[in-house]
Amino acid sequence: MPLRLLRQLNADLGPDFLLTMAPVASALLGNGGNGLQGFSQREMDDQALEPARPNGKLVSWYNAQFYNGWGDASSTAMYDRIVSEGGWEADRVVMGVLTNPGDGGSGFVQLDTLKSVVGSLGARYASFGCAVGWEYWAAGTGDGLQYPWQWVKVLGDVISAFGKGDEQQAPPPADDGSSGSSMSVDPPTPWPSQMETLESAGAGHWDSLRALNMTSGDTKAAGDLLGIGQLI
Repeated sequence: MPLRLLRQLNADLGPDFLLTMAPVASALLGNGGNGLQGFSQREMDDQALEPARPNGKLVSWYNAQFYNGWGDASSTAMYDRIVSEGGWEADRVVMGVLTNPGDGGSGFVQLDTLKSVVGSLGARYASFGCAVGWEYWAAGTGDGLQYPWQWVKVLGDVISAFGKGDEQQAPPPADDGSSGSSMSVDPPTPWPSQMETLESAGAGHWDSLRALNMTSGDTKAAGDLLGIGQLI
């Protein structure tokens, strides 16, 4: 269905009309499961071809959600895995982040840390897709800023330095997943105790997170969805 929709939009609106999608970040991993959408993002993208578009794809880029347990923007690790394990081009993956701690259940990253991560990714990938924030109206309130545009300007100044050599930060060596481990810690979730219960009953990490999101954190209902309700 999403592939049919993309093809129909392309047919109706033409190749100059940009088509983007916003999956959870884990859906772009090689083993990240189907995320919330219920289908393989990789399989769909492999079929979503359009020679008339600049990158030969129906979807120009993905605004991936790096929060609420589906990703982690506090280091470069998960983005690096999406490129290396998932096989995605960096110019097609935008790091979606929370602009203030009140806009999501977990995964807010302070601006100073986010500046370092974005700067490092810009230094590492010449075609880094940059970052997108959810949401604008309250941006910066968790960083002591008075106006949303100030949050945007701070990241904009980092992005404008891409390609200018010394103004960029070198990629951090310790937390980028290059040591061979997939990721030292799972992304912080809105449901830590519920996740522990489901995973201890045998459910997979991403399946547990998906079920809890679908049931607003109800452990028993999530267990029923996963077929392990009798063990909860």
